[in-house]
Amino acid sequence: MPRGAFVNHASPLTPLAGIRAAPPDAEVEELAAQIDVVICVAGYAFAEEGEYVIPALQDIPAFRAVLPSPKTDEDRKTVAILEGKSNSSGDITAGAGGDRISLRLREEDEKLIATVAAKNSKTVVSIVTAGAVIVEAWNDKVPAILMSWYSGSEGGHALADVLLGKVDASGRLPLSIPTEEAHLPFFERDATEIHYTFPFGFGLSSTTWKVENATASREDPRSIEAIKVSFKVTNTGNRAGRFIAQAYGMAAVEEFPRRVLLGFAPVDVETGQNANVTIEASFRPIQQWSSGTWSLRTKELGIEVARFAGDGECAKTTISL
Repeated sequence: MPRGAFVNHASPLTPLAGIRAAPPDAEVEELAAQIDVVICVAGYAFAEEGEYVIPALQDIPAFRAVLPSPKTDEDRKTVAILEGKSNSSGDITAGAGGDRISLRLREEDEKLIATVAAKNSKTVVSIVTAGAVIVEAWNDKVPAILMSWYSGSEGGHALADVLLGKVDASGRLPLSIPTEEAHLPFFERDATEIHYTFPFGFGLSSTTWKVENATASREDPRSIEAIKVSFKVTNTGNRAGRFIAQAYGMAAVEEFPRRVLLGFAPVDVETGQNANVTIEASFRPIQQWSSGTWSLRTKELGIEVARFAGDGECAKTTISL
């Protein structure tokens, strides 16, 4: 059965179709140098991602032994496809997938972005991907980059909603994006020498934020896991927005990351307004398994309420354990 990016949908909505549908009376013309904003969509499909691992049974007959005996016509059809005996039009791709050959966009995509950005400085790049993409060759040429991931059959509408300001851009990176391949796999976790292009948890908003008055408390003094992190957030910009609060723990423990995500929470705030927020967080990410149980190797933990890991404008507090 198809997995990951290789899933067919009867009526997928492309980014262009979604943008066409958002302002129904507008006309779309291919005039990059003359229009207000250019939206450039680039990225990968399953063939580049390697998101399929279906060994062809004609290449590795031993795999036939792990398959149950086919009982239905559908079962027999599947086995025929895997054995390379079917003329099916590609419902399943045989062969081993694996890693991407490159962490960068295709050369033609990078050239397209550079060419379009040279004609129009207001170029937004939407990246279709399942993982990190190195953008150093062109990210200083465009004012905005959207990580669109694989956004599904309604992804075109979602892209239009963000671009037209119907919703705030509230997604956040679940990883760090390196500046070059040489930094991997020996990527320094605390980034004292090797620095990232975008840190873990990074993502911009349509407005600006101020975080203050952070406090942390044990929900149950007997518990070594639950923690409440409270703070005040103010929308200091001129648009309503969604703040994605991230609580990081900083434990001074050898051979342990300097900063670990303990919990997060989204909060919607109107322009000029503020909200008091509590994150239901957990000590578990900073616990270590020892002698058959989870334990904390520190008596005091620094807490940061931030927009992303390493945010210089975070609100800080400490908690005794």
